[in-house]
Amino acid sequence: MKPDTEPKSVQKILDIGGSHNPKLDATHLLDIDRDIRSNKQYEFIYWDLNKLPLPFKDNTFDKIYCDNVIEHLQVSPEILFAEIYRILNHKSNFIFACPNTIFYYNRLVYLFGLIPQDYHKEHIKHYSHDYIYRCFLNAGFKVKIINNLWHLLPIIKNFQGNIRFIVRKA
Repeated sequence: MKPDTEPKSVQKILDIGGSHNPKLDATHLLDIDRDIRSNKQYEFIYWDLNKLPLPFKDNTFDKIYCDNVIEHLQVSPEILFAEIYRILNHKSNFIFACPNTIFYYNRLVYLFGLIPQDYHKEHIKHYSHDYIYRCFLNAGFKVKIINNLWHLLPIIKNFQGNIRFIVRKA
């Protein structure tokens, strides 16, 4: 075959925990919600993320999403990120988000003995930007994008309600 006529390989994209609002480009959905079923868009894999290793071979996925999931888990982010690193292809992205516990609004609300409006009882762990950042580095990731511009002015990270990263497997 000529190089310009070779079929392109289909990307494998994993959405971790996105059962109620899966990413549009996801080809695989990993979740603990048994009510989800595979469909034309994605293959559904039932899995408890507190149980590692994940049920995939090394270097399986071209992109992985994990959006507001880790705060519901017992497993440490560093251990989960190392496992995600294992199943992610080289030079591929992991797109991550979770609530920011040290968001200034939350600090003010706690100061007055109240609970923030967006607090969920299902959130069993709470994280800061700096902790998540260190977990990514310890797992081997190269950090590409960190929640807009907070790396230029570190105080900004505490004004944002969510922690967002795009990291890359080297």
